[in-house]
Order: sequence, then structure tokens, then C-alpha cells
Amino acid sequence: MNESVLIENIFNEGLSLREITDIVMGLNSSANRHLKSSLAFSFFVSTPTEQTVELSNGKRHYHIRLPHTKPDSTHMPILHNHDYFEMVFVKSGILKIQIEHTIYTYREGDACLFDQNIHHAEVQRTDTSIFYCCIAKDFLDHWPKCGMSYYPKDNKFFHRFFQSADDQECSSSSFLEFHRIGPAEIPPKVFGYFLAMRKELEQQSPGYWLIIYGLFCRLLYLLTDSSYYKCNYYILKPERLVDTVRHFIESSDQHLTRDDISAALHYNSDYLNRIFRETTGMTLSAYCNFTYIKKAACLLLQTDDTVEKIAETAGFKNPSQFYRQFQKFYHMTPHKYRSMCLDLFDTDTLDKQP
Repeated sequence: MNESVLIENIFNEGLSLREITDIVMGLNSSANRHLKSSLAFSFFVSTPTEQTVELSNGKRHYHIRLPHTKPDSTHMPILHNHDYFEMVFVKSGILKIQIEHTIYTYREGDACLFDQNIHHAEVQRTDTSIFYCCIAKDFLDHWPKCGMSYYPKDNKFFHRFFQSADDQECSSSSFLEFHRIGPAEIPPKVFGYFLAMRKELEQQSPGYWLIIYGLFCRLLYLLTDSSYYKCNYYILKPERLVDTVRHFIESSDQHLTRDDISAALHYNSDYLNRIFRETTGMTLSAYCNFTYIKKAACLLLQTDDTVEKIAETAGFKNPSQFYRQFQKFYHMTPHKYRSMCLDLFDTDTLDKQP
């Protein structure tokens, strides 16, 4: 079956475009599966009548076109983070992103770079074209070591950013934003670098990784050129109670209840639940289930463990409860989710590490 048709079938089952993108990008890094690529790209174009989505992962390139009569998601956007760095570039239109507790606006030519700890969600994306570049830590670790090469950490903005990301004991999150102040020809030039990197990744001609690193280097130079961009660096420290609760849930190795959370943090259970719901739109129990189901979904694609074993790993003592919760969120059984998603990938075409 055509891969684009497979993606559209998954979408029709109830997954949102963001969730499908996370599936494609999330398979880039896994302890139990081969590394597919240190970079991955996605390109969204939204018009009043349709959405066009391109997903590129090594030799794999997916292209789907969906009319706007179909919903973009089956539930409200939920703040999420990734296990990779994510660069977002607005080719045209206006994009509003909620980053932690604040909504930021980005216009044509603007870009932002998130670390792995940043929680974010798009709250408005209409009549826009947006390019996403997912950067695994492996990409930075394999940066060419030669005297003439430019490494992101050589720049003060990137040095602070990646130094913070490398600090395992740091509980803060950070992101960089680049607001265009230069002429109108800058956005096409930046977009050209992204397209050129994607083309090299897909064609994989001899020396393609060196070319990609060179293009990435030029992209970073352009984004930090004060003649073209105003750069802002943000470090967000978890000072609010909701941040503490969310971090506690996401970092726990066990299945937590509302009483577990309130006891550990020494707050009244009803008060904590009310504050959390007012801020996130979800109860403590609902957010716990969301976190555990998301973890299980990753394990379904990144390991060969049985569904029962994954349910146990994700903290579900009752397999029946896991099946119900998974189907409630993903609108299909865990077996069907794994089968449909893995049908997109062929182990014979796995990309090589740089």
C-alpha cells in the first residue's frame, strides 16, 4: 500500500497530524531499534480549503493532502515535549505557540529552537506554511571535528542553550527565538537551507552528511546575524506549582494516583487538582493517564515487547484498563496502532549514522 495512503488511514482512525508527525519523528531514536536518522523534517501548509503535510525521515518521504472538512485533531492540543531538539521556521503566515505558560507569536521568516524539556503546543496555525527540523543529540555528537568547522557551541547563544541542555541536573527548560528584521529575501534563503538539507538526507549521495553539516552551519550563521535577526534566549525555571506537579508525574517510574501526588508534594488533593485543571485543562488523573499512555505508545513502536509487558512497564497493573485508556486516547487498540504505524517503515531502508 502507498505510504501516504497508510498515513491518511491512520489519520482517519482518529490520530491528529501532530501525533502522526511525532510517530515519524519519534522513531529516529530508540535503544532497541536501529537509528534511522539524526535529522528529520516536516513541512505543513495550511490553506482555507486544505492541509498539505510532508514528512521526511532519511530515505522515506511522505506526502499527504487533507481537506479542511476533516478535523486536524480529535482533542484539544496538549502541551508536549520531545526527546530531540526542534527548530520551527515560519515560511509564511502567523503561528501562535503556547510555550509553558505564555503564548508567543511568530511571523514570516521567524524561527525558534526548543530543547527537550520545553513543553509547547500550537494554539493557532491558519493560512501558514511551517517547516520543522527535528535534531537528535546524535547529530551534534557527530559534528565534524576539524579546525575549519563551525560548531553551534562556538556561538554565545547556542553555547548557553546547549550547555543548559547538557546539564542533567538542571530542571529548567530553554528555547531560542529568532525574529526577522532583515529584508524580504531572507525567509526564502533560510527555507532554501532546510530544503537542501532534506534533499541531501533523502538522496544520500557520497558525503551527504558533510554537506548537511555545512548547510546547517550556514543556517545558524544566518539566524545569528544581527543584520537579519534579533535573537532572544529564554530559560524557564519551574517555579510554579503546576510545573512541579507536571515534572513529578513525568519523571516518576511508577503509576501515580492523585493522593500519591498530593502526599509527596504536601498539598491538599482537591486544591492541587483544582489548580492543575485551571492551568492545563486536565485533571491530575487525566494528565497521569495521558503521560503513561504516551509512554506506552512510544514503547509499542520502539521495542518488540508484548502489549502486556508494555502495559506493565507504563505502570498499568490491569491490562484491561490499559486497553480501555489506550483506545480512548488513540481511538484504536494497541495492536492496531503498532501494526499500522510500523507498516510505514521498512528495515531494509534504515539510514546510516553519520
